[in-house]
Amino acid sequence: MKKVGLILGILLIIFAVNFVLAENCTSFTYSNWSSCSSGIQTRTVVNSTPINCTGSPILNQSCTTANVTTTPTSVLNLSSIDKGFACLESNVKDDCSGATTIQEIALTLLASPKQSVAQGCYNKLKSYDQGNCFGIGSCNVRDTALAILAYNNLKQDTKKYQSWILNQTLVSSDIQWFLQQDSIEAANCKVTYDSTDYSFSVQTNKKIDTNAGSCLSLANSNYWYAIDPSCYSKNFALVCDKAFIGNLLYKQPNSPIVYVLSNTQSAAASGTINLQVKSKCFGQGSCNYEASAWAAVALKTVGVNVDEFVPYLVAGSDSNKQYLPYAFLNMLVDYSEYGTKLVQMQNLNTWEAESTAYEQYYDTALALVSLSDSSATQVKNAKDWLTGYAQSANGCWNNNNTKDTAFILWALQKRQSSFIPGGVISLTSCSEGNFFCISDCPLDQIKQNYAGCSAGKTCCGTQNIKTCAEYYGEVCASDKVCDGDSRVASDTSACCLSSCVTPQVTQTACDTAGGICRTSCNANQDSVSQSCGDANQVCCKAKTTTPTNLGWLWILLVILIILIIVGIIYREKIKLWIYKKRSGFKKEEGEGTGQNRPSGPAAPGMIPPQRPMIRPGMPIMPPAQRRPLPIQPSGRVPPRI
Repeated sequence: MKKVGLILGILLIIFAVNFVLAENCTSFTYSNWSSCSSGIQTRTVVNSTPINCTGSPILNQSCTTANVTTTPTSVLNLSSIDKGFACLESNVKDDCSGATTIQEIALTLLASPKQSVAQGCYNKLKSYDQGNCFGIGSCNVRDTALAILAYNNLKQDTKKYQSWILNQTLVSSDIQWFLQQDSIEAANCKVTYDSTDYSFSVQTNKKIDTNAGSCLSLANSNYWYAIDPSCYSKNFALVCDKAFIGNLLYKQPNSPIVYVLSNTQSAAASGTINLQVKSKCFGQGSCNYEASAWAAVALKTVGVNVDEFVPYLVAGSDSNKQYLPYAFLNMLVDYSEYGTKLVQMQNLNTWEAESTAYEQYYDTALALVSLSDSSATQVKNAKDWLTGYAQSANGCWNNNNTKDTAFILWALQKRQSSFIPGGVISLTSCSEGNFFCISDCPLDQIKQNYAGCSAGKTCCGTQNIKTCAEYYGEVCASDKVCDGDSRVASDTSACCLSSCVTPQVTQTACDTAGGICRTSCNANQDSVSQSCGDANQVCCKAKTTTPTNLGWLWILLVILIILIIVGIIYREKIKLWIYKKRSGFKKEEGEGTGQNRPSGPAAPGMIPPQRPMIRPGMPIMPPAQRRPLPIQPSGRVPPRI
């Protein structure tokens, strides 16, 4: 029985300890969310803090299945966009007095507000027309480029403005150019410029043996020719006695990054390759990066070839990061890696250039205009951010900033203009006409009277779509994801223009801390400081109670356990003791005088008391009354009666 008692005591100790330690949980560590099924995601608790705590972990949440489409605008919050237009129109006013710069006026026209506001802003933009350019007081390249985009959206003629911008072309001296020849075997070659031939040999190790006049000097350990800046306008004719290729390379003077011009050429033995430096920019007196970027985009939008301006923008991208150069380059260079680089720059659902010249609202709008035909998840996330958390209650963005609000609405909606000066042309959205906004439309397929395409793109009668391989892309396997930009191709709806990688499960600081990211915490949760990686969400954790000093409870518990164990071991003795207490039974020593003491044997000389005989049928009589006996002196035996 003692062993049984000990076992029961141990069990009681374990139960009591668990009871005492069952505090409220301060955090949970969860498994990853399951895939979305019937609108619900589930997960399990992996660990909880403290151990053996009690609480209410969040094990399910509502979800929606994402549909990848090529027209992300179909999932926009249209009520938010309508509020945005109402706020813009209210701030700008019908006479456009709320837009104070050419940039604000042009972006408002590109957003395509209601007719009265569009007409007022068109009239105000005209007031800054300097004859063949735009500017406040004097002509300005960037402002003229933005005005060309706005006029084009209104289907107005822009040829004289295009001519003025092209007259602001400069040769960039900020780029170093190199000429490269390559062949499988050693070759004897010559290069001709200014009607003079210069012979040289290319050795087996690919090195060139000599300079070629004043324009071409050996560079890069004699593998290339460096082109003197004074010779950038010259044509170089290259001939070799073996099959060979020739191309131009360029870089900024202090940068280690070298870029290859895209038009690498090849020729058979004794064939000729003509190479000419194309290093142009836009500016008034000197090259201006932002002006060059907007001018190139505007000119390409109206059908002007701008390839010779791209090297300046590419080479200068590292030193002009404040203007988000990848956004412009993605609009200018078809099927390039710049879209992927731009997608990968996104941070917390927004874009913000390094040391930005503007703010995240402007930069995010610029990125979305550039990525208008991208199906990347980052594009949808940015649109959700703009139409959700980032938007003010009155519908505007960035504290009623006209420039940013107009730019964002242009990026989100791309409406066709409700106002056409003269009222003669009836415009239809390019998509409503079942046409396509693309950047490489054949001239005979351009649709003039259709609107709604973003910068750098025109409405085209054919999608001019290519295979994924022709876009230098790949189709990701089912267990891979694209880590950059993707687009529709003729053989797939998701052609990855970057790399297919294994998806990484990224835990936020909130996940690591055992919380859950939600738009708002419920009554059983507290909001904590850990980041969710999403500006629209807060980190929620189960409410906790302040721990109290439980020392007294431990002492009481130990005493209670000891008493229980003693009670189990000595339970028989305890039962006997309890019985005696209840019955009043006492064990006494020596003679007593109590009336209830049981009689013992008679004293010597005395007749023991006898019970009267009772015969059957005899009545039971009461005992006879006796006289009281006199008290006898001590020591004498009383007489027998």
